[in-house]
Amino acid sequence: MEHLKGHRPENPGEVLTQEALESYLQSLVSKGCTKDTISNYRRSLERFFRWLPQGKELQANSAEQYQRYLFEECKYMPRTVNMQMTPVNGVLAHLGLWGYQATQEHIQANAAVMIQMAYDRLLEQEQVTYGWMDMPSAENF
Repeated sequence: MEHLKGHRPENPGEVLTQEALESYLQSLVSKGCTKDTISNYRRSLERFFRWLPQGKELQANSAEQYQRYLFEECKYMPRTVNMQMTPVNGVLAHLGLWGYQATQEHIQANAAVMIQMAYDRLLEQEQVTYGWMDMPSAENF
């Protein structure tokens, strides 16, 4: 099935296999990527593979849903989410599944929300750590 960059497939249902992951990783070795890069990509791809439903069937928005999962459920910071998504989008490109990738438009649209949520989480941690929740509000002064 041929997919154009940015074009969502009309009939989603491609299956991601362990062999496809290995083929992509091997292509990175042949391009001269370091062992550390390969190891990091392997971990990211294995996590994505485990996250997929049992049949490992990709839907048109699987990568975008996974990106949201990493941020909202795993509570990763935006930079970490992007680092996890690079090999996911890479393997999809390697397989010619351009329409299955998390698009830049989706990433940019969610960036502000992701940053605000990350800020809110950090602020909450600071409040708990330093007991700011117990401090009187400015209205009480």
